[in-house]
Amino acid sequence: MSAQQLDQIVKGAPPPALSPALVASAARSSPSPSNQHHSITAPHAPPSAIDSLPSSPAQIYLNLLILEASLRAQYLSLRARYRLHLSLLSLLALWTACFTYLLFLRPREDGSGVGGSVYWVVDMGERVGFVGGVVMAALFWGT
Repeated sequence: MSAQQLDQIVKGAPPPALSPALVASAARSSPSPSNQHHSITAPHAPPSAIDSLPSSPAQIYLNLLILEASLRAQYLSLRARYRLHLSLLSLLALWTACFTYLLFLRPREDGSGVGGSVYWVVDMGERVGFVGGVVMAALFWGT
């Protein structure tokens, strides 16, 4: 099936060979309802050119099936993206909480209070990690 045929089916466009005159002649040639044999157990109308119109129940049902499949794919995609963002946000919260503890709450090695480190390289690394986490959280919230 080519992409053009698939687009016609999805969009509900009638086939190119179907003209309004053909639909009108098919409607005129179909027997009247009083001449048809009605069956309660198995009602079945003969297929006609009208069945391929966008407003026919078969086309509406096909479009609803395609819509359902599309919505299901979108839901699965959104759920995967939600899990990814949730894990990223959890990791970011853990990163920021760890560096907050190291920079502000941990007792110092020399016993002169809490927060920071006596080694300036370690202290600057903790500050860079904390500020990086805060900036990343602000960018995450902003987007």
